[in-house]
Amino acid sequence: MLAYGVTADAVDDYVHIGESTTIECLEKFVKCVISMFEDEYLRKPNPNGVRRLLQMAEGCGFPGMLDRSPVFDDILNDCAPEVNYTINDNNYTMRYNLANCIYPEWATFVKSISKPQGEKRKLFAQYQEGQRKDVERAFGVLQACFAIIRGSACF
Repeated sequence: MLAYGVTADAVDDYVHIGESTTIECLEKFVKCVISMFEDEYLRKPNPNGVRRLLQMAEGCGFPGMLDRSPVFDDILNDCAPEVNYTINDNNYTMRYNLANCIYPEWATFVKSISKPQGEKRKLFAQYQEGQRKDVERAFGVLQACFAIIRGSACF
């Protein structure tokens, strides 16, 4: 089901395991993955983690950017960790997320410049597109490995 994105009853023809057993095995597998990796990969970042993420983003040319959805959820709930960064001698306290045109017009979403004028804007657009493509490539690898990510799961 994970590898091919098929329904539980389709697995019966291939591996000769009943639908209910397939669903039970998948549920146990998912619970095992969560229990093994939850503490490291599914936790909200603490202040040190936020600082580390900000340093990583700044090293890529995007000071103040966070791209972890738990942080974004905290922003919506007004309980996000404080962020401070400086660009061109201006201090900022509001974090931002690189986005494309599908996101709403919110101050926290910084979209690419569609027709950049001038070297600074062209460089910004180039860096932003590079970061976005890195994320898309990583997601593409997940999609290639697990077909279930490409569409909805059918139990």
